[in-house]
Amino acid sequence: VDTTQVGGPYDPTAASQLALLTAKKVAESDLSQFEAEKLGGVQLYDTRKISEAVTARLKEEFEAFKASDKLKLREAGRYKIDACADQGRRSHMEDKHVVFEDLNTLLGLEDYPHQAYFAVYDGHGGVEAAKFAQAQLHCVVSQQETFKDNVVEAMRTGFLAADKLFLQKADRNALTCGATACSVLIRDTKLVVSWL
Repeated sequence: VDTTQVGGPYDPTAASQLALLTAKKVAESDLSQFEAEKLGGVQLYDTRKISEAVTARLKEEFEAFKASDKLKLREAGRYKIDACADQGRRSHMEDKHVVFEDLNTLLGLEDYPHQAYFAVYDGHGGVEAAKFAQAQLHCVVSQQETFKDNVVEAMRTGFLAADKLFLQKADRNALTCGATACSVLIRDTKLVVSWL
């Protein structure tokens, strides 16, 4: 969650809690309202409708958080973060990025030291691959069997697994775009950098 878009410079843990709660509430709703066509027996969903539902739910949850004093202003934090994007001569922006200062809360991870995740996704020939990486890569990495004990291996296998998933999507939807990715996972005092 980009806390500057939800109403101000708020504490990253509260922002992660807000994002997790919003995602859970949307996932628990009637998902049939988001259904698109089926392809090869796989149910596809209308991402625009899902995005609109998430945005609406996020606004509701944000107001509830503010009213309950759960949302605190950011104090001098652990990280100094800036993000910048330059479209260049392209007709539309193909790049994406993520800033997750509290990955554990965002993904509901327990029994881990503090973790943060930052990444830049440079789209090529379209934005779909960069959007996919922005939404999925950190989740896929965290689901690797080795994530708890060998984060370096989890990053390697997570990148490969996410690439395989996107290639399936690209084949299914006749996409010809791609993306490079550079990500940093901070676990306690260790920094792991991965790129593809």
